[in-house]
Amino acid sequence: MNLALEAFLDLYPEKVPEHTFSLGYSGKFRGYNANVKMRGKKMMFWLSRKWKTIQPEIQMGIIQELMVRIFKDKRNTTGMDLYHTFLKNIHMVIPKTKSDPLLEASFVRINEKYFFGMLEQPNLAWGTASFRKLGSYEYGTDTITLSRILSEDPELVDYVMHHEMLHKKLQYKAKNGRSLHHSSEFRRLEKRFENSALLEKRLQNLGRKRKRGFFNGLFGSPGVD
Repeated sequence: MNLALEAFLDLYPEKVPEHTFSLGYSGKFRGYNANVKMRGKKMMFWLSRKWKTIQPEIQMGIIQELMVRIFKDKRNTTGMDLYHTFLKNIHMVIPKTKSDPLLEASFVRINEKYFFGMLEQPNLAWGTASFRKLGSYEYGTDTITLSRILSEDPELVDYVMHHEMLHKKLQYKAKNGRSLHHSSEFRRLEKRFENSALLEKRLQNLGRKRKRGFFNGLFGSPGVD
C-alpha cells in the first residue's frame, strides 16, 4: 500500500479517501525536511532522500503532520509522536562540518555565560543578508544560521545567537498537529540576556532602516518546509 495512503487511513480511520496520494523523495531538501503539493484532488508528498532509510512508521508521522496542516485539523497519532521524537534527537548523529570563526566565538561566549558551557556546538553558518529573517535553528541539520547583516555588530550577533541556542536547548512542544516554539519558559530565558530590551529595539531599528514595516519581529521558526 502507498505509504501516504496508509498514513491517511491511520489518521482518519473513519473516512473514505476523497484524494489520491503519491509519495516521492528529493535531493532538493536540507536535512529531514518535506512538503506537500496539491493539484485538485491529488496530494503529492515529497520527502528528503534522507527519509528513505528511516522506518516507515516515522515517515508516516511526518506525512500525517503535513496532512493535519492541509486539512486544518487537530489530531495526533503514534507516528506523529515518533516523528517528533526522531526530529528532537537527530542532532546527536548529524556531522558538525560547518563553522565560522566569528560565529564560533559568539557561540562559545554565550554557551559559557548562559548555558554553563553545556550546550553541544551545532553547525554554524551565515545566511543571506536578510533583514526579515535574522536567525534560525534547523533541527533536521542541527544548524544555527544568522543573517549576514549582523556580521558587523558583535552584540547583535550574540543576541541572535542566544535566541537560536535557546531553540536548540528547549526544542519545541508538539500536540495535535501544532508546534509551540516560543513557550513561556523560552520568553523568560530570552529576557535574561543582558540588555535584551535595548538590543531588541536595535534589531527593530535595523529592520526599519531597510524598509518601514518590512521587519516583523524576530526570527523564523524551524519546521517542515
